Amino acid sequence: MSNHNQLWGAYGEELSSAYLSRHGYQIIAQNWRCHHHEIDLIAQNHNTLIMVEVKLRLVNNFAPAANALSWHKIQQLKKAANYALYFYHPKGWRYDFIAIDLNPKNRLARLCHYRQII
Repeated sequence: MSNHNQLWGAYGEELSSAYLSRHGYQIIAQNWRCHHHEIDLIAQNHNTLIMVEVKLRLVNNFAPAANALSWHKIQQLKKAANYALYFYHPKGWRYDFIAIDLNPKNRLARLCHYRQII
């Protein structure tokens, strides 16, 4: 991943983390890695462990961020979730997706939180 993409990714994760915190989630990990798998954010809300995939796109890009979650990526997320579940031993869990679109001035145009995508 290029340095430019890493910066945009970090910005998307920062926006997502702030959004989740404002909505009562406790962020417990960012960029959690195990073997070759990564989870952008891991949060907790009540007794539920929430693993979060974050995608950020510019509005003038070809497609909105909500379209960026491919079948292949979902398969990778499932594998990462298995490692995280083994590590954290939660009572309940789910995988969420946050799609962020920025306008041409790099300001937040839309943030959509999709719950329980897997």
